[in-house]
Amino acid sequence: MCEHSQLFLTRSGGEFEKGFLHFSMLSRMRSAEKAPKKRQIPDKWRNYECTGRRLSSARFVAFKTPLDKTYFEDNPEEAGPSSEWFTVENCLRRLGADGITLGMVIDLTSSDKYYKASEFEKNDIEHVKIKCRARVGDKEKDRFQKIVNRFLRQNESNDKVIGVHCAHGLNRTGYMICRYLMECCGLKAADAVEEFETARGHTIELGRQQLLALR
Repeated sequence: MCEHSQLFLTRSGGEFEKGFLHFSMLSRMRSAEKAPKKRQIPDKWRNYECTGRRLSSARFVAFKTPLDKTYFEDNPEEAGPSSEWFTVENCLRRLGADGITLGMVIDLTSSDKYYKASEFEKNDIEHVKIKCRARVGDKEKDRFQKIVNRFLRQNESNDKVIGVHCAHGLNRTGYMICRYLMECCGLKAADAVEEFETARGHTIELGRQQLLALR
């Protein structure tokens, strides 16, 4: 027997136990790293209506972000029946029932994790990503307006609608749409906010006073 093996076998019980525990801990950590992380439904997401109604002054409809079906599969206690899962497919079905045909979706969330853009694109719907944090800057606002105006020029002969969403389809979405109504459609601030909130079915929670103060 080699000296190394003999040394290993004559270790005290305490030393062996420590080594075994260390090995077990490493094994569990490696297993945890390999296991897919459970997807979490966004905070307060379920508090908001899935889709709003089409606005009267511009070709917009607001909705909260659809989620990949894995979000619901990972959270069965919150998901409800699969027929009610607000996925891209469910979103299109809901809007279609209201007579709305999407031609473009503008995604204002700061993440790409919620769904695959290809789910819209395979239905001949253009998908544009404008990553926005909680506070929307002029750069993002100006880009939004250019994209909308380009879409409207290219779709003068049809009635396709632009879907706009952030996580809840409310604050960033409301800010962008209201600024467009004011700056490109000539609405007063109060009228723009009222039109958006009526169509969305919710009151803007962040940035509302900032919008109303604009001229």
